[in-house]
Amino acid sequence: MEKSRRKHKITTFKTLRNQFGYSIEGMRRELEKYGYFYSLSTIYKWDIGHRFPDIETLKVLAKIFRVPIETLLQNTEETKRLITNKTFTLEDKLCAEIRKSSSFYQKCLNLYIDYLKDNTRK
Repeated sequence: MEKSRRKHKITTFKTLRNQFGYSIEGMRRELEKYGYFYSLSTIYKWDIGHRFPDIETLKVLAKIFRVPIETLLQNTEETKRLITNKTFTLEDKLCAEIRKSSSFYQKCLNLYIDYLKDNTRK
């Protein structure tokens, strides 16, 4: 019997990432240049549409890809996800600040925040 595989949609983020030749690891390194620290699993989740970057990260991605932020929001499903996930909440502002802090604390806190997000949205 053949295992059924979940089909992942092609996101605007993944399309642009591929056009610019960034691997997931390369994208992580590029974001670090701007002071944003994400795990590879988070970036992969952006690729497959399971997560969506917060608004501050979207601004940086627009700069990296040299496109208006609207380009990253042109997929209506992704835009709805941005709004329904309450991306403009205090939690996201806190995440953005943590990602700008020292790398040791940032890595620890990112792991914790990712854990909380994954376990509270089920």
